[in-house]
Amino acid sequence: MIKKIGTIGLIFLLGLILFYFIGKEEVPSSLKISKIRGKMHLQGIELLAGNSGKLKWKLKAKQADYVGKEIILKNIVFEYMLDKHIFVYSDEGKIIDNNSLILLYPRVKIKMSDVILFCDKFIYDKNKKKIFMNDNFEMKKDNYFKVISNKALFDIKSNSFYILKNVKSIWWLENENNM
Repeated sequence: MIKKIGTIGLIFLLGLILFYFIGKEEVPSSLKISKIRGKMHLQGIELLAGNSGKLKWKLKAKQADYVGKEIILKNIVFEYMLDKHIFVYSDEGKIIDNNSLILLYPRVKIKMSDVILFCDKFIYDKNKKKIFMNDNFEMKKDNYFKVISNKALFDIKSNSFYILKNVKSIWWLENENNM
């Protein structure tokens, strides 16, 4: 009887330990460039980040080349998952300086439900907690409006969005055929 209780207790204890460590396991939030040596070429990469078993973002690229202190990406799809899913699409990009700067180009598309943003250069500065959308910025919401400018800025700390430099907006009526 004592051996049965001891065996069951041991199995229970091992289960608890496994549950604790698996449950606490966190996916690394960034790739450490400083730990990579030499040149490297990868096909079809996928980076994931999250904690407590909940995925926060996912980055896929058809190709990644590590050169110097940069990772050069091709055909990028970045998915950010919180309350809303945000998708960022880009033909090319770079992860620079130990992940503190991410640069995407040309003609980047950002999709958030019914709002779509475009820009020629997308810069995420991790240290400043800002996203810069430069050159030919455009924001569309279904068939309701379009805003065009040279620059836009999203300040992550204050959760503020700014449209800057030569701003022009275009609004459509619900049914243009009634005009």
